[in-house]
Amino acid sequence: MKKILLLFGVIFLSHPSLLAQQWRLVGLDGRKVNEIKSDPQDASILYASCTSSITNGNKGGLYKSTDGGATWEVLIDDNIKYFAIHPDSSNIMYACRGYRVFKTTDGWKNWFYADSGAYDVTKPSDMFGPLVINPDNPDELLMSKTTGAFWPTRILYKSEDGGSNWRELAFPPHGASAMVADPFLENTVYAGDKATIYAYKSTDFGESWEQWQDPGSDGRDVEDIGVVSIDSIIYHFMVRGLSGFFISQDGGKTWVQNNSGLPHGSILTKVCTGISSIFIIRRKLASSESGIYESQIKKISWKVVGNDYDFQGLGVVALYYSSYFNKLFAGTDNGLYTYDPTLNIKSNATSALSFFSLKQNHPNPFRETTTIEYELTRPAHVVLDLFDITGKRIKRMVNAQKTQGIHNVNFSADQLSAGVYFYRIVVDSVSEIKKLLVLK
Repeated sequence: MKKILLLFGVIFLSHPSLLAQQWRLVGLDGRKVNEIKSDPQDASILYASCTSSITNGNKGGLYKSTDGGATWEVLIDDNIKYFAIHPDSSNIMYACRGYRVFKTTDGWKNWFYADSGAYDVTKPSDMFGPLVINPDNPDELLMSKTTGAFWPTRILYKSEDGGSNWRELAFPPHGASAMVADPFLENTVYAGDKATIYAYKSTDFGESWEQWQDPGSDGRDVEDIGVVSIDSIIYHFMVRGLSGFFISQDGGKTWVQNNSGLPHGSILTKVCTGISSIFIIRRKLASSESGIYESQIKKISWKVVGNDYDFQGLGVVALYYSSYFNKLFAGTDNGLYTYDPTLNIKSNATSALSFFSLKQNHPNPFRETTTIEYELTRPAHVVLDLFDITGKRIKRMVNAQKTQGIHNVNFSADQLSAGVYFYRIVVDSVSEIKKLLVLK
């Protein structure tokens, strides 16, 4: 049986007419899949938010999978469009259910309202989201709110106490249609404003804003924004509907528009990154039919992943690449699809980590000081954090661009009590965790 499967895999990859079969439905059918994310502490865990499908009308919810999307556990049994996970503890999550925001602090067992100051009982048509957590201060959150059914307006809110209280911000003038926190710049966040078509940047997590990109006469709505570090270069990019794809290598000072390889009349709606690739959702003009396109980040040239017709006329609304599974996940109007070009999860998960290695700290256990060593096979941006046994981040030891080679971090336990701690390295969105023991 195993030989037959391997032979099938070779035919599957090499025959153009069978390439589209690599997109396959893995679950959540009968639901519209709005967002897909992995657990920041354990990349083998996936989450997906869903609302009712127009075609089948199954109830939406917030779901969790520990087997790559094969099976799903219900965390919230209600329509959820946006959600956010605490960067230091996946027991803490936020979920937007239409006009209410919920929070859990005990790993989804109990949920409670977290929208005081933003929720208006007289306006049940209001919609919350997107929602962004500050990775440098997780008690700070930004959330956009859409109010009004016929002439919708957006308002941006900020919380500084983990969602307990919210206050309205004066800028951007029309909230945020797309929003992302920069993992490489402290307290920095970007927002797209559909009403004015501008993109904005804040370096104090929403208190003040500056215009980040003027799209000129060809500008359209900002649909999605992303940030990634590849080989010592930090790339910023965004998709702007009919205007297409824009990328910057200098922090947004200059932008290059590049739609090479995309069919005429493409509308771009979402963007995500792989190890060295970038993926976008391309929708046809005046149609809900969608396809996924891929390009190398260093040289933009778009090619279809599978085929534009793989989703049988379904609209693709969410996109996520898992470096752990080496799979691309696409959320559609009716279920979750995956694309696996290798048919070999385990070997690719290993190869994704091959460009860096994290060593066990030495000495371990230790009383006063220890050394953490890691090696890079190419230049990359590195984040190295220390966590206690509850998952709370204790110290950020590294957050910088590093050269190829071996690097050592000397760490002192003067301020720590005895016990077990964990240190985690993140390199180009791929992470690894090891344990250390402090003695007193």
